Amino acid sequence: MGKVSLIGAGPGDAGLITVKGMECLKRADVIVYDRLACDALLQYAKADAVLIYVGKKAGAHSVRQEEINRILVGCAKKYTRVVRLKGGDSFVFGRGGEEIEALERENLPYELIPGVTSAVAAPESAGIPVTHRGVSHSFHVVTGHTKDGREALAEDFEILAKAKGTLVFLMGLANLEWIAAGLTACGMAADTPAAVIADGTLPQEICVKGTLADIAKRVRRAGLQSPAVIVVGKTAALSFRDRREQRVFGMVGTQEMMERFADGLTRRAADLRAAALMTMERVPLPQEGELAGIMRQIDAYGWIFFTSRQAVRQFFQTARTARLDMRRLASCRFAVLGEGTYDALREYGIYADFKPGQADGESFAKEFIDRCLGARSAGVPETEILLPRARRGGRKMVERLRDAGIKVRELSVYDVQGMPTARWDLVETLQDYVFFSASGVEAFLEQLNKTGMRLREGSRCYAIGDLTAKALRRAFGERAAMGEKCEVKAAPVSSVEGLLDLIAAQAPESGGQMS
Repeated sequence: MGKVSLIGAGPGDAGLITVKGMECLKRADVIVYDRLACDALLQYAKADAVLIYVGKKAGAHSVRQEEINRILVGCAKKYTRVVRLKGGDSFVFGRGGEEIEALERENLPYELIPGVTSAVAAPESAGIPVTHRGVSHSFHVVTGHTKDGREALAEDFEILAKAKGTLVFLMGLANLEWIAAGLTACGMAADTPAAVIADGTLPQEICVKGTLADIAKRVRRAGLQSPAVIVVGKTAALSFRDRREQRVFGMVGTQEMMERFADGLTRRAADLRAAALMTMERVPLPQEGELAGIMRQIDAYGWIFFTSRQAVRQFFQTARTARLDMRRLASCRFAVLGEGTYDALREYGIYADFKPGQADGESFAKEFIDRCLGARSAGVPETEILLPRARRGGRKMVERLRDAGIKVRELSVYDVQGMPTARWDLVETLQDYVFFSASGVEAFLEQLNKTGMRLREGSRCYAIGDLTAKALRRAFGERAAMGEKCEVKAAPVSSVEGLLDLIAAQAPESGGQMS
């Protein structure tokens, strides 16, 4: 029998989980997590930890609460350390109480680790205090979505409309127009300030301000999506943010990479900020099932090559699903491309045996071929290479290896798809852009062409490595004929820190303005 730890993951930014929560997360044997628990936190899980997703989206509930309760009870009876990772705080509309009751009925031990609630953190991240001397001496947190529908909340409008403090609605974006109308119908002034913060504390955070009379219209125009926090009251008109002119970097990459970059940027300078323009999401492919079959004969491969962080994650996720005994990897050696991939592999307790001096496929192939030639002359028997990779990965590396007589088993196990964020409309106002992959460059250009947008004259594009830089030069080489030019710079070390060092070394006078 194990103990269940209910951990509040915080409002979105992975850095806002508590120290105690992080320590508990790292020791967990199984992690049951939901949609609002930051995915970046899962990288801290043990390599053999079991991950169970029970997320829910409005209108498309994937797992009922009763089933989540059963999962927690079952896990507590099977594993020693069970973590229930919930967005925000477990007891602020997180239904943590219901999960505790289910554990108590089975006489199972548990502990509670509080989290930072988005009710306070999201407004604060947007520069809005929920209380302020002389303006608001209290705040009231209200659910904008109830089990009994709108009727239950409607009964409270008359009380809420007379409240003197700040009103904070969670999970209410779909009901925003109805909430605003309900408050004004019960006597709250139509010109009462209101604000909606979507993706609060995250790089793609966006805040729309207005009044009860027009906030719903403004939010629809901005295309905001949940999760979002609604703030109503005089403090919603405040904006306690650094008023110095800020240089803003538009980002295209995975959620994890963008969060790491944005955090590093603000740590280095208060006037540097980042805005997520497009999120790249890893999508497993049918051949991922073939990889699961290969796990049963993994020791037949002498080398496993990884060319991206995503490939590392997909490999070990599949290994976990296939219940691979990690001791079978003892006969394999590992090669990685770039510092970021090296770090991702190290998170699973494995240090790469080979990493080329330059983070590009041709250098990878050349240096590895030289190594193999030396091994052949020493009489070392050859073994086949397993290369799980992205569907749109470069071809030159594999071709050079095969031309040298090296056997390569190549599997396209994931694809990367780009989705524009609510900040996409900033594209034409910025001057600095950061790209974390060649596939991100491709998705960015597709969206530019689709929307008919153009970059400002003198724009700068920063690439995490040579492969990404080559993709940028190729793409903007084609657009240069239309008069659109962009300076491309590649980080000397293919990592987030390498990008930050490159930007610090350039230090141009100013960038774009964030609206």
